[in-house]
Amino acid sequence: RAEEVAKLRELQLRAEADVKIAEEQRLADEAARLAEQQRLTEAAAKLTEEQRLAEAQRLAEEQRLAEEQRLAEAQRLAEAQRLAEEQRLAEEQRLAEEQRLAEEQRLAEAQRLAEEQRLAEEQRLAEEQRLAEEQRLAEEQRLAEEQRLAEEQRLAQAAAEQERQAQILRERQRIADERAAQIAADRTRVETAALLADQRRRADAQQRVETAERLAAERRAEEARTLAQRSRERIRDSAATRATAAAQQQAAELPTQPSRPVAPSVNAISGSNVIVDSAGSGALNSGEDTGSNEAETIARVQPISDADIATVYRQFQALERAIEAEDMSSIVALTERSSTKIGLFIQLFQNFDELDVRIEDVSSQPASNTIVGNLHVRSVTRDGVRRSPPDTYQRTEISARRENSGGWGRIVW
Repeated sequence: RAEEVAKLRELQLRAEADVKIAEEQRLADEAARLAEQQRLTEAAAKLTEEQRLAEAQRLAEEQRLAEEQRLAEAQRLAEAQRLAEEQRLAEEQRLAEEQRLAEEQRLAEAQRLAEEQRLAEEQRLAEEQRLAEEQRLAEEQRLAEEQRLAEEQRLAQAAAEQERQAQILRERQRIADERAAQIAADRTRVETAALLADQRRRADAQQRVETAERLAAERRAEEARTLAQRSRERIRDSAATRATAAAQQQAAELPTQPSRPVAPSVNAISGSNVIVDSAGSGALNSGEDTGSNEAETIARVQPISDADIATVYRQFQALERAIEAEDMSSIVALTERSSTKIGLFIQLFQNFDELDVRIEDVSSQPASNTIVGNLHVRSVTRDGVRRSPPDTYQRTEISARRENSGGWGRIVW
């Protein structure tokens, strides 16, 4: 396009130069004509009138011819200028048309791209709405499933609690029956022992004193080991200590009071079981603690083997895996009911994407038939960022206690 404009401009300049040259030629011809006219005028003055008129006519004819030539040249130059102008205008129109067509194509392309972007945006928004709707439906289903599981867990816990209460009542009744039978047997044994010779009573009293002293020493050592245990263990140990002290006191009084009925005796320590018997006087029935410690009258301490520790440790590991998998049904099934701890871990599951949990410091406490450990929440992850959990969530003491059946109960935390 630039070359065409340059060519058009060159044609226009050439036309203008031709016009200028023609004008200069006309002026030169005019000057020559005037000079010639002046010469002829001067010559004509010398001629006769006829010659002058003939010469005038000839000059007029020459002037007319020269004028016609000049007009024809001027018309030719004007025509050349007109043609050049028409070519210039035609070229400008062609260029303008090309620009218009190019602009229309650009606008059409811009409109096409805008339409494609609008359609893509509509598709993206539609896809986002579809995904949001799917997420909402999935969330509603998840919440409904959680509610259903929570209701099932609540019903299962209620049934388990009822069964546990019934088992406690049966166990209390069994202990009461055993205690009544033991008291009856003790009374019979005491009445029989009262008929023995004084020497036998003295020997038995001495043996009871030695056994009571050994039991008291063992009890004091056990109290030192279990000083940090929970309050109910301290209460039970305290009751056993009071019972042992009462037995020792009554055994110590036997040599100086032979006419009184024989005080409660302490039987042999067999294997890992320690049995404290009560006499008819009721001195070992825990005094003021009779109502609250019915099940603690007979204390049994069984050894905790490596197999027991392995069994309970597997329970602890199952709880660890259930927490890391956020499996609330398994957590509820493995632990004793605790709305505080369940609520705590539900809050942790909601606030974090992942929990790193480990079981640590597992140890046995034979005095209370218990295996204890620590549930350590080492770290929590949210949005891909791992961090330490709050101090209140880091460590939770867990334990499992041997049941009367010999098995191990659910985890207490």
